[in-house]
Amino acid sequence: SLGNTAWKSEQSVVTEITDKIQEILGIEKTAPVVKEEASFTGPKITGSGVAKGKEIHIDSQWRGKSAGGCMNHLTWRWNPQIFLTVSQDDTKLCFSLIQLARIKLTSVTIYVIESTTSEVGRLFWLEGRNQVIGKARFRAASKVTLDITLKKSPNPYVIIPTTYDPNEELPYTLSISSDKEVTAEVISPEKDWQEVRFAGEWKGLSAGGCKNHPTFVQNPQYLVTCTENSTLRLLILQSKIDNFDAISFYWVKPKGNINGKLIGISDDEVLAKGKFGDPNECIITLFDTFSRRHTWFLCSNTLHF
Repeated sequence: SLGNTAWKSEQSVVTEITDKIQEILGIEKTAPVVKEEASFTGPKITGSGVAKGKEIHIDSQWRGKSAGGCMNHLTWRWNPQIFLTVSQDDTKLCFSLIQLARIKLTSVTIYVIESTTSEVGRLFWLEGRNQVIGKARFRAASKVTLDITLKKSPNPYVIIPTTYDPNEELPYTLSISSDKEVTAEVISPEKDWQEVRFAGEWKGLSAGGCKNHPTFVQNPQYLVTCTENSTLRLLILQSKIDNFDAISFYWVKPKGNINGKLIGISDDEVLAKGKFGDPNECIITLFDTFSRRHTWFLCSNTLHF
């Protein structure tokens, strides 16, 4: 089935039929350089910006960190993200994702995610997989489409085009067609979250476990200084390991001016902690963090040596 073709051009339908025949016959698919459709007349976003209309055209690429791969990988959150504002109920949309200038096609899809905040900012975390309200089937095709009807929402929908595997670098075009006006925004790197990243490990004595254990202070510690009022997102990611317990961290404000490693903390010095529950990732958001030093502990739920 080709789905609802009311939102697809004749060329789009022919492309999908050709791809399906190649798939059935086991013919390796190759992609010529794909040119922008001549019939397209809507506003265009290249790199970053805002566009409003019934047709919106976005040129971008997966490159470096932004080639994050699908949601089977912890790096999915660094894919390009488009924030779509829908101001009328029962808005019918067709998303078309086109791979550009690729000798060999790679599997791609489009996620549509229901946001829990009105903020136009990178989505790092899903409260549950039910936030993903639309997804095209992964296909190694020159064009992948997704038809969906969206309701009016005070929060922008997050649209994530992605390859199946990380580190697949190539340019693409995402076209949005709608029966009612929508607004799409791609934030610039300057407006994106500024990131500081550390690589570490729990090993030997540094695998101290949670605060219930006396060895807790042996966990890795990071001293964080905020030079202005800030909103911080603390995110810890760990490659998938079999039989590893839940991971989390503590955000600590020590009493006094301490520059070295803490050897003990009291309960009232803990400002926040992540929720134990996942062995691979944990996140918390801290609002209006003041210009002072804090210590960020990383720890697992139980002792691991």
